[in-house]
Amino acid sequence: MEVSKFFALLMLFCCFLSLGAQTVLNPGDIAIIGVNCDNPDDFAFLTTVDVPAGTEIRFTDKGVDSSGGLRKYEGVLKYVAHEDLVAGTIVVYRKDSADFIEEGAFALSTDGDQLIVYQETDTGRVFIYGVNIEGDAVWQNDATSANTSALPPGLENGYTAVALREYDNVKYNGETNFPCRDAALNAIGNKDNWVGSNNTRYDLSSFNDFSLPVIISAISGEFQSGVVRLFWKTEAELGLVGFNIYRASEEDSGKFLRINEKLIEARGRGTVGAKYTYTDSEVTQGEKYRYKIGAVDLNGLEIESSPIEVSTETCVLQENFHIESIYPNPTNGQFVIFLSVQKSKKLEIALCDCLGRKVRSIPSRLFQKGHHTIVFPIGGNLPSGIYFCRVS
Repeated sequence: MEVSKFFALLMLFCCFLSLGAQTVLNPGDIAIIGVNCDNPDDFAFLTTVDVPAGTEIRFTDKGVDSSGGLRKYEGVLKYVAHEDLVAGTIVVYRKDSADFIEEGAFALSTDGDQLIVYQETDTGRVFIYGVNIEGDAVWQNDATSANTSALPPGLENGYTAVALREYDNVKYNGETNFPCRDAALNAIGNKDNWVGSNNTRYDLSSFNDFSLPVIISAISGEFQSGVVRLFWKTEAELGLVGFNIYRASEEDSGKFLRINEKLIEARGRGTVGAKYTYTDSEVTQGEKYRYKIGAVDLNGLEIESSPIEVSTETCVLQENFHIESIYPNPTNGQFVIFLSVQKSKKLEIALCDCLGRKVRSIPSRLFQKGHHTIVFPIGGNLPSGIYFCRVS
């Protein structure tokens, strides 16, 4: 309450800025394709979507209990992507791998175990993938020991999880060339496409190249002048016909609905991609929207991008100036403020944490009437979280 009064008293413009927020993955965005429980423990996972640098993913040998939570014991490995990973990338964990940070004693058991993949997000834990290698190719009803696990909430056995017969070492041994992400997940989730051994560790770096349709390589959005503008680009458009735009909001109960009347025609040619924009004018100020781009091929098969979120929240507390937008948001380096000034005025621009404490600022200076574009360098390290951009 004191923070709210502070902002109101100073007649400030405030805008939420998410700093350094990591990408939240969906179930199946990565898939486990090999596990060796014989020492030294290692495993391999495949990305089925593009995973941006900075994304954090956790791997644990803890089982999931009947309530959907993780057991209190055993260990966790935190993986941080230090570079962008395109769909189809294979990452192998080996003991003391630099990209993995051990949080507790992670040790896979040769008497049956599980490997669960998840993220910790602002809204709670999200399970991404799961492998069970205890017993006779089934998930248990509860995690009654270190060797057992129930199917993690939100995952589907045979698609975003797989239960295998108990072996010390297992490896996916099926097709590696897929027409779409769903086909890859269905194949990897089929227990019949795996091999196992109690005597021999598998070389998890010996997979054939996984071929996944990397079509949409970048997608972003911004709210400006009362509309949302989406931007995306493709790396290749082999057999691609066009695109659909899907939007989800609280008004639509979070369901993604197609908003383009006609298919947006593909402009790339073969192995050459293209850049695209789309304007969504049917938005309400003060709301948050999620968008996905669907790429449609000649056979009518549609591959959807991971969703992005665009906020239309603004808060104008005085008439002489206001922020039109901030871009990019989220950010982890610098951002650009689009500022409108109705009457020449001396203004300070500050970045504040959620308690109202100033953590960075641009010194006060005179802004003439008109529109201004200001680059705000963050500089140094700030923890990820929600920050306010404050003009006073």
